[in-house]
Amino acid sequence: MGDDSLSSKLAIYISCSATNDKPTFPFLYNIYAGAALNNNTIDSDTLKDNIGDNISEKNPYYCELTVHYYAWKNTNADYLGFFHSRRYISFNRQNLVDKSYSKRKLPKPYIVKDFPTKELLEKNGYDKENIISLLKIYPIIGVIPEKMPETTYEHLIRTQKNGKTEFKLIEEKLKLNYPEFLSAFNEYMSSRYLYFCNMYVMHRDIFDKYCSWLFDILEYVDANMPQRIERDDGMMAERLFGVFMTYIKKEGSINWAELPRIHFAKVGGATKNFSCNKLGNLIFPPGSFRRNILRKIVKG
Repeated sequence: MGDDSLSSKLAIYISCSATNDKPTFPFLYNIYAGAALNNNTIDSDTLKDNIGDNISEKNPYYCELTVHYYAWKNTNADYLGFFHSRRYISFNRQNLVDKSYSKRKLPKPYIVKDFPTKELLEKNGYDKENIISLLKIYPIIGVIPEKMPETTYEHLIRTQKNGKTEFKLIEEKLKLNYPEFLSAFNEYMSSRYLYFCNMYVMHRDIFDKYCSWLFDILEYVDANMPQRIERDDGMMAERLFGVFMTYIKKEGSINWAELPRIHFAKVGGATKNFSCNKLGNLIFPPGSFRRNILRKIVKG
């Protein structure tokens, strides 16, 4: 299948590892992540991340970043975004956070729904003109960070075997090549507001700068880490996006915004736990302190 997004003004890629229903809007594109490892089992009409200049074979380590890399190297859309098959961004301006946001509490970082139906997405601002008009005001749009019971650094050390070494190598690389990011790095690693999912929408020039910075750091860590573990680079990128977003906020020359995620509980046939998920969201609301305490207890 040809990549129709090559010349589109707005292209939002939805990373998937199975055949998904065709997106309901022409600016949304399903793309198979890690196609180089499963090429024989992929529908011929599905866009793949192993075309042109790509790192598709690194998917076990890089996760959805193989899709980001594909878009960086092989497309030329003016605005690019990245979602997951079960996670989108809501473009409902009612929940938008920017530098003028003055309320004590942030909006909930995500909401839970069944499926990404056309009706639901339209209620959440899915209109090409609406999204582009937002991006003309805010050239970088990320997700609302989640308040956690631990800092980014503490979360890194608790959840990743190589966490301490990874931290030192990132810090080392920033000192060598990107010293202007050190203050944002230290601030974000001490923050309890964490960015997850590697989801965002950006203007092309910012996206190019971000990817150049991101993949340079990942390659440095990979080359100097004694042992790499599956998904490490994908999780590292979540933290690096937080550093990048913190830098954008501190530097102050680029308008930014943050919006909630939408989680689709029934995508991929995962219906049996949906009622439990709904009850869980009532007792432990998304982004609430009690939910994050529970998460910490469960994960140990």
